[in-house]
Amino acid sequence: MNSSEPNLTRSDSSADSDKIIELYAHGKLLISGEYLVLDGAKCLAVPAKYGQHFKVHRVNVKSDKVYWHAYNYQSKKWLDTCFSKSNLRTSKGFDDRENLILRSLLEQCKKLNPAFLKDEDDILVECRLEFPNDWGLGSSSTLIYFLSQWAKIDPYKLLFSTMKGSGYDIACASSDSALFYQLSPKGPKIEKVSFCPPFKDRIHFVHLNQKRNSRAAILAYEEIKRERLPTKEIGGISTQLAECRDQEVFNNLIEIHEGIVSSCLGIDTLKIKQFSDFDGSIKSLGAWGGDFVMVSRNTDFEEFKSYFNAKGYKTILSFDEMVL
Repeated sequence: MNSSEPNLTRSDSSADSDKIIELYAHGKLLISGEYLVLDGAKCLAVPAKYGQHFKVHRVNVKSDKVYWHAYNYQSKKWLDTCFSKSNLRTSKGFDDRENLILRSLLEQCKKLNPAFLKDEDDILVECRLEFPNDWGLGSSSTLIYFLSQWAKIDPYKLLFSTMKGSGYDIACASSDSALFYQLSPKGPKIEKVSFCPPFKDRIHFVHLNQKRNSRAAILAYEEIKRERLPTKEIGGISTQLAECRDQEVFNNLIEIHEGIVSSCLGIDTLKIKQFSDFDGSIKSLGAWGGDFVMVSRNTDFEEFKSYFNAKGYKTILSFDEMVL
């Protein structure tokens, strides 16, 4: 799409701190506690080495506009739109899903901070993803974190007022280490933790060639969840996974965790459904059925790689390639 913007010349005073905003937000992976984190289970999450860059420029035009340019990991522009700063209306033809979501977020930013977007100059926002959109590493969560920092508002208030989710991904966006995340009546509890198993060279992340809609998965979970949820058991496993130094124990914890969530969802684990003959353990990450899985292999790397490649799964990242 073409936003038909004028020549967007940045302000000559852009060196001043209030003339340009630049921010980087990390992507995320939920190692344990998927679904149940919504009901207070302690989860283990890690920031990814992939994230999203954001830049905000004031430009020497005063036409009440916010111009938004979003680029994918190949530097190709996938969103080119503009909004009125005063009422956040878009030009005709800018009513697709991406624009509607972005407008909703900007509207909520203005509600939480009425001073947001009150400056006279037009604004140019540039976003650059470091990972493919279908990897599910947090294009939305990095956006929410960025908007909260730009608008000077609480990122969790922005998340909880616009989208469903636990907020662990928001915590990962600004974290430099793994973390425990837990919802409580007083708000999110976040504790930084080390997650660097001595056998990490045998842990890999395999993409399942499809993206899972997190919001749809949350809605489905809320419809079927039981009255008594195993939140304490999952929280205990989260702690043990972070502390584990033995791969056999680690694999066993993965299998127990998968079994518990499988029982809650009423569906088979991914290993049972698709990889029953694999020598190792497979842990779903986040919404089941898509994005990445964590694989702890017992075989040598070439055998492991050949196994998944033969099934059509070519995107495989090592622990060090993925985890910050």
